[in-house]
Amino acid sequence: MEYAANLFFVLVGYRKMGRAPIFESDQAIRNMVDPLPQAVVLTAIVIGLALTLLGIALGSFVPTAWSLDFAAVLALIAMMMPLVSNKPILVSIFAAGVVAWLTQPWPLRLGLIAAVLVGSAAGMWAEKIFRKGRP
Repeated sequence: MEYAANLFFVLVGYRKMGRAPIFESDQAIRNMVDPLPQAVVLTAIVIGLALTLLGIALGSFVPTAWSLDFAAVLALIAMMMPLVSNKPILVSIFAAGVVAWLTQPWPLRLGLIAAVLVGSAAGMWAEKIFRKGRP
């Protein structure tokens, strides 16, 4: 996905028969390729590689006794954090997390289904409660 986004940005700055954005003072500025998307893409590549290396370095500190399930939970938490924008969402996430933790011993991972149902119900309940104060 990152590579597709980078290619898109490079293509945005492309011009057919465009010239490099290097010119002399007496040269007319016509049909130049926009250098800004190329600079943004180069920066994105460098940042992406740096974050990958940081993830590898931090991953080496995770004890081997922890399973990949723990890494999956951390990835989901990282994806959910930007979505916490109001109180009902926070209530929903908290309720689902508590239920998922309490129902770990259940067979066939039925606790995850229970966590989704309880989290959804808690979110809808919190939406009604917090909306009452607003017109």
